[in-house]
Amino acid sequence: MRKSFLLPLLLLLFSAAMGLLSPGFFESDELTHFLKARELFYNWHQLLDIWARPACTGLYGLAAAVGGLDAARILAVVITGFVGWGTMQLLAVLPARPEAEVNNYFTRTARGWAWLLLYAQPLFLLNSFTVMTEMLLACAWVWAAVMIWRNRIAAAGFLIGVGALARPEGWFAIACWPVFLMLWKWTAHDRTLSGRSVVAAVFLSVIPTVLWWLAGTLAYQNAAWMIDYFPWQVHSQYGRTGLLFVASSLAALALWMWIPVLAGAASLWRGRHRAAMLLLIVPAAAFFLLHATLGVFGLMGAMSLPRYFICVAPLLAVLGVRGLQSLEARTRRPRLLRKTVITLTILPLLLLLLANQLPIQKSTNERQLDVAIRSFMERGIPRDQWNSRVLASHPYVYYALGIPMDTPFHNRIFHPDTIRDAPAGTYLFTDQVLWNREGLASPEELMQWGYRYDPLVDRDIAHVPMAWDLNSSLFPGAGHMAVGLWVKDL
Repeated sequence: MRKSFLLPLLLLLFSAAMGLLSPGFFESDELTHFLKARELFYNWHQLLDIWARPACTGLYGLAAAVGGLDAARILAVVITGFVGWGTMQLLAVLPARPEAEVNNYFTRTARGWAWLLLYAQPLFLLNSFTVMTEMLLACAWVWAAVMIWRNRIAAAGFLIGVGALARPEGWFAIACWPVFLMLWKWTAHDRTLSGRSVVAAVFLSVIPTVLWWLAGTLAYQNAAWMIDYFPWQVHSQYGRTGLLFVASSLAALALWMWIPVLAGAASLWRGRHRAAMLLLIVPAAAFFLLHATLGVFGLMGAMSLPRYFICVAPLLAVLGVRGLQSLEARTRRPRLLRKTVITLTILPLLLLLLANQLPIQKSTNERQLDVAIRSFMERGIPRDQWNSRVLASHPYVYYALGIPMDTPFHNRIFHPDTIRDAPAGTYLFTDQVLWNREGLASPEELMQWGYRYDPLVDRDIAHVPMAWDLNSSLFPGAGHMAVGLWVKDL
């Protein structure tokens, strides 16, 4: 029993070390989530934010109040631990292997491989310590699956509802929940699943969102606040990302893991294990179908990012364990299979370490922003004026300066009028990533609106050495704008 907990403990300690030793951020979204969480205790309306999500802001807000970013990242590691624990529990869903295969390597070590196949997914590894929403949804969903298998349908319904407080995909799960329950009653021949228990489970699944809506209605005195504050348009500003979805789907499983995952799904199909198929294969496939549809048709701000699939990483890991067991039972060279799988499992971690991507370093964009931030701080502007005179698209500026991001002035930077009509004396920080990705103003437009840049700051920024980082390669910000410090003339 002690040995079975040694591997998870080592993995979680590694994640904690990476979180504490990482001065940079894999994505700017982590910074935004942290800043919103940090501001929770003097602006409780952050808890209602539809983009940030109440579960993320609430949980990480508690940690940020205690120990800032380090405490928030340690909490993220704890949540990752619950995801791994739930994945081990979900192994009970797998039908027992034949007696002749009980002593096979991947059968004997199944619990450990449940954890290893989580960390073998590169984006799971990179986000095992980040202040993000995907791991929260993965935690809610994996434990909902465990509760379903244990016939605790009401608890599962509540966890499905909690998932909607973590990520927008949770709303799709709530919509599908009644249908899933009917299929579960038929597939699993669960006679204890009465109509009353189904109604109770469905009721509990919608309660978290209803309470969220009621809180917002009281706070904003507007029953339609969720519609008015909804951050995504039907047609995504990022366009259609179908090809990126395909690339992300492959990258999410480091290419090779698709083989055991599909082998595990095929094994359950051949064995006619309908309950396990419904609990493992159907939700994972539905999740991929959802994001494929959003990406192909360019809907709801979907960017088809590989980190989205962290939400179903536990299901994929469990299917992968079953697939490895099935492959080992069929191969004539089991030793070669084991060595190959072990190598492929640790390869992403080794590559990230050798490429200096773990711990996560500051990106070139962030290091260049550091130069602009230092120049701003040296200008002698009273600190109590920073909040009303700083405007930036990248959250790193607010993080480095220690000023709140959630003000009407800052929230509307993605509207061109905010930049154009900003008062004289405004200091504007441009960057190479978000500014270009969101299609904000060009240098020519800024000069027309009365902004000027400091050539000395530009010279210092140009001296920052360029360095490759995984974040910039996955999320390029190619465009017309570079990092710079602009000031609107008095």
